[in-house]
Amino acid sequence: MKPEKEQIIIDNWNLNDSFFKDLPEFSKDFILGEMLQPKTIEYYISRLQNIGFQKMDNVLDSGCGIGQWATCLAKLNTNVVAIDPMLDRLKIAEKISSNNECSNIKLLNTSIESNDLPDSSFDGIFCYGVFMFTDTSKAIEEFYRLLKPGGQVYFNFNNLGWYMHLILDRGLLNKEYGLMKNALKMVLNYLIRKDKMKLLRTKDVKNMLEKANFSNISIGKEGELAPLLNYNESKHGAFYPDSYYGLPSVTEIIAIK
Repeated sequence: MKPEKEQIIIDNWNLNDSFFKDLPEFSKDFILGEMLQPKTIEYYISRLQNIGFQKMDNVLDSGCGIGQWATCLAKLNTNVVAIDPMLDRLKIAEKISSNNECSNIKLLNTSIESNDLPDSSFDGIFCYGVFMFTDTSKAIEEFYRLLKPGGQVYFNFNNLGWYMHLILDRGLLNKEYGLMKNALKMVLNYLIRKDKMKLLRTKDVKNMLEKANFSNISIGKEGELAPLLNYNESKHGAFYPDSYYGLPSVTEIIAIK
């Protein structure tokens, strides 16, 4: 019998037992970690609708991972380009999208910082759980370059509370030392102001967006900019609590070109 979480993911995403069975262990672990709280496709679709990612001609999913957001973007929009630098994750994304009959997704093995996509080609750019692992200033420049005038970008990033949770709760208490090591690395990069893979401050991200000429910048807690009125899974219908140890957990941003 499969573990409950694994079975929920299989059922929610129209997958099958052989799909999980044939995956390498590291890919399986990534899926289970990516979907910390297994949700239905309808949940993802509602989140996207509430931030206006529907009825667009062209949408970019930047850092699509295993493709659960890209699949739902494809159900709401005409065309989706989903990019990720990790080829094994794109293979999973291809399986998830095909099993959900989404033929309007183009998967590309590239990154937001280094891509050959044409200028002003997207009505919306969606970037979930990836931004803090990029060269952030370059990523924002690319968001602006790739968006059509009036287009919008949504992205989020882990804040200090999330890293305290990884270090103290999941690291020390649950003995997940790999997570603790990575979280400590992010905090260290923040302290030495290293440009890549650092802990971000909201005011710094806002300054980068303004420098890139974005306007109408909205900032909130994850799920706050688009509250889910039909879901009772958390205060905002979000994946994560507002804070850990009194510190902000995950921050989300919507900005317009």
